Amino acid sequence: MGVFIYHVEEKGKLIKHEIKAKTLQLARLKLNAQQITPVFIKEKPMIPFLSGGQKKVSALQLNFFTRQLSFLIKSGVSLAQSIQLCINTSSSHEFKQTLKDILRRLEAGQSFSRCLNSHPHIFDGFYVNMVVCAEETGRLDEVLKDLGDYLEKAQKIKSRVKSAMMYPIIVLIISLLIITGIILFVVPQFAALYQGKGELPGLTQALVSLSDLLKNNLIYFIGTLIAIPLVLRYFAQTESGKVFFQKLIMNMPLFGKIKYQAAMVRFFRSFYSLLKSGVNFLQALDVSYNISEHPQIQKGIQLSRDYVTHGKSFSKGLKESKVFPSLVYEMAQIGEESGKIDQSFRNLTDYYENELDNLIAGLIKMIEPILLVVLGGIVGIMVLALYLPVFKMGDLVN
Repeated sequence: MGVFIYHVEEKGKLIKHEIKAKTLQLARLKLNAQQITPVFIKEKPMIPFLSGGQKKVSALQLNFFTRQLSFLIKSGVSLAQSIQLCINTSSSHEFKQTLKDILRRLEAGQSFSRCLNSHPHIFDGFYVNMVVCAEETGRLDEVLKDLGDYLEKAQKIKSRVKSAMMYPIIVLIISLLIITGIILFVVPQFAALYQGKGELPGLTQALVSLSDLLKNNLIYFIGTLIAIPLVLRYFAQTESGKVFFQKLIMNMPLFGKIKYQAAMVRFFRSFYSLLKSGVNFLQALDVSYNISEHPQIQKGIQLSRDYVTHGKSFSKGLKESKVFPSLVYEMAQIGEESGKIDQSFRNLTDYYENELDNLIAGLIKMIEPILLVVLGGIVGIMVLALYLPVFKMGDLVN
């Protein structure tokens, strides 16, 4: 029995609720029976050790499967045979089991989209909605090719953002290990040299005391170093942890802007892809709302959706939200007037992807000198602390 999170609009605000059901489809049916129409619904992420060993397939594996399936169907191979061939060529045991279950359901008479919907931890709402439209239009091979392009570009953006955020962390970890090594192995040598030579300067004594503290509690220190990342990883996988780290990153001067820009690009690309595949306007907005995963972007999407449902202009809703740059709602207005809003958002996607690349490159260039100054300052203070007694003894001799 899974747990699904859904948002409903109450008094102009989105309120989050939860419902238990075996599948996403059953969750929707339960809500329909209660006369509840959710703005969007998704499966609640489970804590790893409580999820029954359910593992998520990597983006690379999903992209390979999508492209392979598109190629096989375009070549005239039936859907069931194509999936069987994908099972034979898959290198992941978990994904093989998933594909076998999909094939079994497909042979039992279920639609392909419904088969995918039974595995929401792999095939999200965006993927399933694209396949639903493909089934309705008979363009499964084309839509799967578009899905492959989307997944590839989305993964590239994710990798760039991740690299930009991991770079300073890796540099800091390596630097801290070097500093810890100096404190544990170099400082004691100097401490032995200065022993019995009189009172040490305050800075030197503090460094020696820190070295003694670490040496005497080395096991606890190593245990803490191992425990901290494990605890943080566990906390990050919980719902409250995700919210905490998301807010932390968004409030950071440099990384917050990258996070916002990446979320905006995800919204543009998903919205454009859904519209191109034939998903209706409001449904495309609902799915894109979930994909963006950024409170400000979601606020802008929700307000613009409200404008559309009340018969007002979509571009005006984007403008009134004061979330997006002026270029966004101007391009949306051009798309509305020309009847090619999907093309407008495709152009916006290309433009802001380039902007994101430049932003990440600028961030890395900015971080490098900052890290050098900070770490150089720490090492400089340590060197000064170690040689202060030498200067003091020189003064006494003079």
